[in-house]
Amino acid sequence: MFSAGEERSSQSGQEPVFGSGRRGGCWATGVSPCGGGRSHEHFITRGLWLERTITVTGLPFSPQTAERSIDDLSSRSLCRDHNSQASVLDDAAIDMNNALRRLSELQEARTRVRGRIIQPVQFRIDGRLLERWALKTVMNISILNRSQLGSWRPPGWLAEVVFGRKSLPAGCGIALVTKVGENHQPGDQVDFAFGTRQGGAGPEMAMITLRRGFRFFLTWDVPIAKVAMTVDGEEYFGASNALMPFRRWNITDGARDLRLALCFDWEGPSRRDPNVVRLRKKYKSPPRS
Repeated sequence: MFSAGEERSSQSGQEPVFGSGRRGGCWATGVSPCGGGRSHEHFITRGLWLERTITVTGLPFSPQTAERSIDDLSSRSLCRDHNSQASVLDDAAIDMNNALRRLSELQEARTRVRGRIIQPVQFRIDGRLLERWALKTVMNISILNRSQLGSWRPPGWLAEVVFGRKSLPAGCGIALVTKVGENHQPGDQVDFAFGTRQGGAGPEMAMITLRRGFRFFLTWDVPIAKVAMTVDGEEYFGASNALMPFRRWNITDGARDLRLALCFDWEGPSRRDPNVVRLRKKYKSPPRS
C-alpha cells in the first residue's frame, strides 16, 4: 500500500500497523511535568467519527475485522495535563474532517446544478496545528506499536514539536499525496501507515488518510522534496510536486469550477475559522459511554 524511498530509488515499505506496546506511560513527560494521573487518550482522535461503533482491523486487541466502540481506541499514553494541553490539536483534526465532510456534500449537490455557480464556499484550517496533530498521532501509535516497531522509537525532540516547543527541520512537515486532476473516492475511513526508506533503520515518515481519500504525508527526518513513494501502485515524487505543500485545495467537477476550496493558514497567530467551528454543531460525535 505505502512504500517510500529516496528520489526514484527502488521502493521498500511497511504495511499499516498498530500495536499494544506498553500502556500507562506519558510520552510527553520530557516536555513538561505530568499531572492529573492517566488519561484515556485516543490514539486517533475520537471526534473524527460520528458513530459510536466503527469497523476496525489490524489492532492488537482486534486483529481481524470487527465492530468496536470508538471508546475502545484509547491507549492511556498521555497524562491528563498533557492530554488537555493537546486538545487544541484534536480540534484542528476534527475541523479538517468536518470541512471535508461539508465540502463533500456540497460537491455532490453542485455537480447536479446546471449553469454557473456564483456563491463560493471556502474553509480555512490552521496548518501548523494540523501538522502537530499528525505528529501527536505518530507518537500515540508508536507507543501502541512498540512490540512491532522493534528497537525504534520516535526521536525525543518530536514530543517538543508536538507541544510547540520546537520546530521540525527545514523541508520536513506535511504534504498532500495527490496529483493535479487526481480523483478522490468517497469514504469515511481513517488509515495510518509508517514508512521507511530503503536501508533505513526505522520509520522516518507516516501517511494518514482521512475521509474521501484525503491522504497526507508527514516526515520528520527527511525533507519532503527528497521523498519518493508508491501508494496503491501510483508513484509520487516530492521534487515533482506530486507531494504538494498544504496551501489550497480547489474542488472541481472535471474542468468545471465548483467554487469550493479548503485553505491552510501557516502564518500569523493560530486561529480557527468560525465557519468551520460552526460545523461542530452539524457533525456531532456521540457522548462518551
